[in-house]
Amino acid sequence: MVVVTGATGLVGSHLLYELCKGGERVIAVTRSRSNAKQVEAIFRFYSSDAEHLLRQIEWYEADVRDYARIYDLIQAGDEVYHCAAEVAFAKREKSKVMQINLGGTANVVNVCLEKGARKLCHVSSVAAIGKAEHGLPADESCIWDSTQRHTVYSLSKFHSEMEVWRGIEEGLNAVIVNPSIIIGPTLSHKGTGALLQLVKKGIKFYPPGSMGFVDVRDIARIMVRLMKEDITGQRFILNSENLSYQQFFSLAAREFGMPDPNIPVKYWMAKMAVGVSAILAFIQGQPPMLTREVIQSAFARDSFSARKIQEQLQYAFIPISDALKNVVNFYRFVEKG
Repeated sequence: MVVVTGATGLVGSHLLYELCKGGERVIAVTRSRSNAKQVEAIFRFYSSDAEHLLRQIEWYEADVRDYARIYDLIQAGDEVYHCAAEVAFAKREKSKVMQINLGGTANVVNVCLEKGARKLCHVSSVAAIGKAEHGLPADESCIWDSTQRHTVYSLSKFHSEMEVWRGIEEGLNAVIVNPSIIIGPTLSHKGTGALLQLVKKGIKFYPPGSMGFVDVRDIARIMVRLMKEDITGQRFILNSENLSYQQFFSLAAREFGMPDPNIPVKYWMAKMAVGVSAILAFIQGQPPMLTREVIQSAFARDSFSARKIQEQLQYAFIPISDALKNVVNFYRFVEKG
């Protein structure tokens, strides 16, 4: 059997589609069954036979922090895809993020070891990759620098990945994927979903940094291939293109039929935005949208090399312009009902 945690997220929903399209029967693990609307929308967007494919999924509500529940769902010989994660950057969210990302991953790893799962594929992030020297693209060999300031999310993903490496040392058959910023169809207004909604409405500003971007369809396809290949004990950066935020926002704006953003964000403007975000968060009783760590990332010039996975699987990534076209087509599909 195939088990997918975080089944209703951006990666999880596309992974479910890829697995079901390949004829697999899947146990989908989610914190709330109501979030399955994301999966249903994705299946209907990509396939005219969505109803048939959706019947291959068995849904189970479970929290990865609940060891006993996860223990009941994973059996000997299962293929386990661990996609569940909490994305948050505010310090006040640290405890929850660590419990889900670190504690949840430890639970999945321990159950896989105890039950004798066939293989685990863990979704990490380039946030767990170290920086390369001299401005070169970072690769899988780059060492994490614990002395640098990191976001709560980055810390959680690094330590989560360490749990998988610990499991590998204890005999677990596992691989790790490290996606860059993931672009793909979603009903969520969080993360890149929120970013693309801003571009859709029209945005004039762009941060001066750069980052790697990857299509979610690439992630799902590569994960399935890695699970079937005789590959274990390795991590793979998944990254299609390295773009400045100006380049990315301009590509997205053109797909949405909006003007290119043309005003670079100055550091003093970003600091002021962090203060305003903190005040609004306090009033609303919600975590702030912007933090100093998020701003630091937006001003950083990061880039990543996916040469290892390209050579290992002879894989060609989808261009980010095509990824954005796919997102725009999905929004039109949803709006049509």
